[in-house]
Amino acid sequence: MYCATGDLSADDLLQEAFCRALAGTRRCPRKVDVVRFLAEAIRSLAHGEREKLAALPKTERIDPNPVTGPAVDPPSDRPDAEERLLIEEKNRKILGGILGIFEDDPVATLIIEGIMDELSVDDMLELTGISKTAYDTKRKLIRRRVDKAYPEGMRL
Repeated sequence: MYCATGDLSADDLLQEAFCRALAGTRRCPRKVDVVRFLAEAIRSLAHGEREKLAALPKTERIDPNPVTGPAVDPPSDRPDAEERLLIEEKNRKILGGILGIFEDDPVATLIIEGIMDELSVDDMLELTGISKTAYDTKRKLIRRRVDKAYPEGMRL
């Protein structure tokens, strides 16, 4: 349809014209043809939609063209090189402090290193050569010793 612009399609405009005529918000004069009345109602509705769109604040699209690049370079959520080094240093201190508690227990040391390397339980069982029950017991021992050594948490 010629009048359809913006968010309303031709079918939407026709439907809205029918709804308003049936609801009585648009009245058809007796001497006007019904088809002419609906056509004028549709034209009026389309004009109102265009005015609404014109009143909206103007926005510009950001061209994602790789040649010119984006208009705005959003900051990355990933840490930069310096932050990564600080995080790695902090992790080494934490790991060194915790491993110092378990110098007398090589299996606990392997489990802690496996946790830090994000190994699965099955991989750690295979690595240490212990059963699931012995693994659970060793994890409990690790938790208890770490809680005893750092009752208020580790402070760096």
